Amino acid sequence: MFEIGRLVLKIAGRDAGKVGVIISPIKDKKVLIDGIVRRKIVSIKHILPLKVILKVKENESSEVILKELEKLGYKVEEKYTSKFKTDKTVEKKEKPTKKIAKEVKEVKEKKVTKK
Repeated sequence: MFEIGRLVLKIAGRDAGKVGVIISPIKDKKVLIDGIVRRKIVSIKHILPLKVILKVKENESSEVILKELEKLGYKVEEKYTSKFKTDKTVEKKEKPTKKIAKEVKEVKEKKVTKK
């Protein structure tokens, strides 16, 4: 009943009401799920198995899981797919301590030149 690829509905916790896919069975009645829910190990008491079974490998990536869910007609929001986009460039910000040190150094230099 809880095999790899089984579509499940999360019925408890923070992601309650969201759909996920079983990625890997874990011992002691727990499974690893991923999809519109966060990738997480959950108890089988907190999920409701659905009739649909996707053809996915064990420990498949989140990107592949989300694409499969989109094919089935589930709406995957932008916030779930944004973690895979690599076109965003992150600017490095200067640490505040370095900025303060530079300002202090400049002030000291101005005092020295005034004398």
